[in-house]
Amino acid sequence: MSWGVDRRDFLKISGSAVAALALARCGGADGPAIGQFAGGVVSDYDVGTITRFSDGPFFVARDEGGLYAMSAVCTHQGCTVDAETTGLSCACHGSTFDLDGGVTGGPATERLEHYELTIDDVDAITVDTGAPVSAATRVSV
Repeated sequence: MSWGVDRRDFLKISGSAVAALALARCGGADGPAIGQFAGGVVSDYDVGTITRFSDGPFFVARDEGGLYAMSAVCTHQGCTVDAETTGLSCACHGSTFDLDGGVTGGPATERLEHYELTIDDVDAITVDTGAPVSAATRVSV
């Protein structure tokens, strides 16, 4: 049975599909979304908690200093970073980061960007991915 697709057309179609999947995994040409995003509520986060949100993409985490938000986009080539038990890792090229976004293994050479995090009067968290802050910035709770 023939589908009417020769080898050359099949390779073109396959190559386009692979490229589209790579762009989707690596955030696309435009990079991560910029804006204000809901990050849950304060009670969602015990000390040592880190949660990745895909709509940003960003992490909200809590350490002894308080709550903070940082990018989930690898500084090497823009792939999405995942949380592991002891740090963060990029499955695309093997970069690793500590839970504060500092580089612990390359090829990435720059830390993950931190974002402004605010808490309203009902303890709802908002992350502004268009407002970078120092990596030391925490909101105490």
